Amino acid sequence: MRVAERVGARTHRFEAWFLSGALVSGVAYGMLPMLLPQFVAARGGNAQTVGIVMGCLMVGCLFAPAWAAIADRFRIHRTLAVFLVGLAGITLLWMARDAGEAGLMVGAAVIGTCCTGATVIGGLFVTDRAPRDDWPKRQGVAVMTFATGIGAGLLLAAAFSGAFVEDGLLFGSMMLLLATGMAVVWMPWIPRRRNHLERGDTIDFEGHPVMHQAPDPDVEYREGDTRWCIAFMLFLAGIGLLTTASAMFLFQFPLMAPAAFGVNPAAAAAVFGLAALASVIWYPAVGRTARNRDPVDLIVRATWMRAVVFGELALLSLVVDTWVTIGAAALFFIYRNTWPSVYAGITEGSSELVPPHRRPLAMGLVSAVLALSAISAGVASGMLVDELGYRELAFAVFGTAIVAGFMFAILRVWRRHLIATNWA
Repeated sequence: MRVAERVGARTHRFEAWFLSGALVSGVAYGMLPMLLPQFVAARGGNAQTVGIVMGCLMVGCLFAPAWAAIADRFRIHRTLAVFLVGLAGITLLWMARDAGEAGLMVGAAVIGTCCTGATVIGGLFVTDRAPRDDWPKRQGVAVMTFATGIGAGLLLAAAFSGAFVEDGLLFGSMMLLLATGMAVVWMPWIPRRRNHLERGDTIDFEGHPVMHQAPDPDVEYREGDTRWCIAFMLFLAGIGLLTTASAMFLFQFPLMAPAAFGVNPAAAAAVFGLAALASVIWYPAVGRTARNRDPVDLIVRATWMRAVVFGELALLSLVVDTWVTIGAAALFFIYRNTWPSVYAGITEGSSELVPPHRRPLAMGLVSAVLALSAISAGVASGMLVDELGYRELAFAVFGTAIVAGFMFAILRVWRRHLIATNWA
């Protein structure tokens, strides 16, 4: 107790090892989504290949819970995190130099798995030795640091887009190796405590560790009643569809932006980067909203906002005009700023909708849905572009987001009914 009290006074502060996590997030979830599609296309790959390679980056979500279990079982938290980040850096260096088409797919899967594992393990330290009441602020510092890294990574991707894509991947590999060294020097050895019912061992679609901030819901889970399963299945369906729509858009975005909207990849990445840095401002406010209000309402609104953006982009793709470029850039900015709400909705929703003793299972299912949705989106987006084109992909993304919005709308109605009858 004395240790917690002594550490509690400084738990809100930034820690040096957060920089290592920021570098990993910046490369894996900032630079690679913008540069890797261009790199594959420059090597002669078609849209199908681009989609598969990008889908492979999300394979790591399938194994996210396993990394925390392995680290806990053998007490090798820092050793495992350092190994994974170093392996990701070496793999990216090899991909930029000698990898063929199959090598790009394998390399992307290795990098995605390693960065996911390192992010999950790093998340275990964020609340370590901190009083429970201090967790939200400490988590907020970590998440904002990682989000800033992603925004910086997107701006770096803008600088390397075009003729310098290979140089950008090489630079990214150096950043991962630098993150390895920083983790060796600054990262703690082993978390002093673990509570699987309080923290989730997974990451969201953007690469942040999913760390629950909300208290237990003010509703009663009656023994023998399983109607909460319907709410959680609707939540998983909505998350799957929203992830599919977002991934279809994001995986083809560096090539789709110039083909459908006249925005070159460098400008598109720069808009995303500026929006990501701007969205950092919203994370604390969104986190407070998620803790004080129903997170389902939050993700419903974010999903419909994203669906509106996708719909407007689909309509803009039919017009050839200078204003289309400006309008598309503005919509890209709005789309990227919906990430904090989506993040908070996934983070808190998966905790609020299930009984406390079911949360570890819920985390595993969320990880599986995120990974499988992203992988299938990579394949589907490539097929659509190769067979029909980027404009048709824009309409497919819009339609998928609309269905996701209806899923979440049904969930909200069902959730309110359960709360009203005190049968959550």
